[in-house]
Amino acid sequence: MGPALWPGSADLPLSAWTACAWIIELDREPMDEAALEPELALLSDDERARARRFIRPRDRLRFARTRSALRCILANELGARPETLAFSGIGHGKPVLRPEAGSRSHPLRFNVSHSGGLALIALALGRDVGVDLEEIRPVSLLDRILESYFTSEESSWFRSVAPADRERVFFRGWTRKEAILKARGIGLAGLDPGEPTGFGTIEPGERFEPSGSVSGIDLYECRPRPGFHAALAIGPALA
Repeated sequence: MGPALWPGSADLPLSAWTACAWIIELDREPMDEAALEPELALLSDDERARARRFIRPRDRLRFARTRSALRCILANELGARPETLAFSGIGHGKPVLRPEAGSRSHPLRFNVSHSGGLALIALALGRDVGVDLEEIRPVSLLDRILESYFTSEESSWFRSVAPADRERVFFRGWTRKEAILKARGIGLAGLDPGEPTGFGTIEPGERFEPSGSVSGIDLYECRPRPGFHAALAIGPALA
């Protein structure tokens, strides 16, 4: 089956789906400092240090909730304790589960994105996965972004969009590009500006729906909450 989005999807194991994704509400009550400690307890020393580097308490709590949610989701899938999980980096720092002794890589892949008060966590078994979540908002330097990261055909098409729709349409195109790059494990510096990724083929709803493919990577899109857009990229089966 295609990707499932929680909450709201059938309670089936990951192996029954191409990928699974979870929406995490980061600004749920309570939002005070006392709420931070249970989240930090599940994190590594490095993650706790990163959380404490945030100046604003809300940003510390959002980071800690995102990382603890990731650990809990992975631990549930693996039958492990969240605080015992270990990660390593590949590519441009894309985290992966540290492989077991004697293995080259762990078959369970994941990716995380957050924007505003939401986080999106995706898991896939035996496939690379990338996800991007964006809160729709005004974009400065839009012409420069189009010139740097979109093909000339994509830019021309975008400029034909009604001005009132451009912010929403831009983030449809941007999340697709970001999700593809994250599935590949490369950053924006590795983007091929000549590779078209488009602005989507559907008007998505609250659950992920197929939205084409790019160079063997399947794309799905959804609007998990009003004012947000998300894209999920799933690569071919790992060798």
